[in-house]
Amino acid sequence: MIFSHDGPLKYFDQARLDEEPWEGNKKQLLDIVLQAKTERGFAIAGWFIGHWHGELCEYVEGIPFIIIGSQTYYVPSLWPMPDKGHYEPREVGTVSQDLWDSVTWNKADRTLHLFRFGAGEDRVVTY
Repeated sequence: MIFSHDGPLKYFDQARLDEEPWEGNKKQLLDIVLQAKTERGFAIAGWFIGHWHGELCEYVEGIPFIIIGSQTYYVPSLWPMPDKGHYEPREVGTVSQDLWDSVTWNKADRTLHLFRFGAGEDRVVTY
């Protein structure tokens, strides 16, 4: 598994690359990971990204890129949200204000189970 704030989102329809001056490095990052995967023969169960604070799973080169929510309540006036993806409704002072996942990994079934606490639903990701 890989965990990063952002990831090589250049290939995603949801990416907003016009706002990110370092977009060229994203493809280079993915190429390095794919080369290592080929040379060393490992699978990537998931690449977790928190940058968008949303809910999305997109596959690139067979790798599930799992966009996860944020435990911090989203205040729309602070930054714009991407046009696509799913964002759980949150309300200050309620259980939905919180949002985080616990993950279990079943190597035999090649699945990740994300159990949600707070706003949102559980998810299952295969790789």
